[in-house]
Amino acid sequence: MSVQKFAGQDRISPERQRAIEEEAALMTRCPHWNTCNAVECPLDPRQGERGPVEDERCRARIATRQRIIKEAEAITTPLKYDGLRYSEWVTEKRSARGKAHWRALPEAEKQVRLKRLAQMRLKAASAQGKKGKPRRA
Repeated sequence: MSVQKFAGQDRISPERQRAIEEEAALMTRCPHWNTCNAVECPLDPRQGERGPVEDERCRARIATRQRIIKEAEAITTPLKYDGLRYSEWVTEKRSARGKAHWRALPEAEKQVRLKRLAQMRLKAASAQGKKGKPRRA
């Protein structure tokens, strides 16, 4: 057990204290650390274990979080979602699957789909013009 009884008080063992400091090391490098109220910090190795998320979300940009992770000397506990919020992580995985699917398509099928997409865009643009709304350039 990491908590020891000492003179009637709870005392954290040095090993547990080091583990706590390592967990907080990435989070404290965030430029928003001093003013952040988010329970779910993407730089927290224990992300998702701290309770319900009903408050503010992380304000740090993805690029900032990735830089912090890259600059860290050694991450002993891997981050659950690679420094992303859950929604960002899901979007990234979905995008990667879609890109892999596109790369796997035969070239002829890609050309057919691109042609169909161009036709749909042209049809949508002409419908937009008929409604009397200004077209976006």
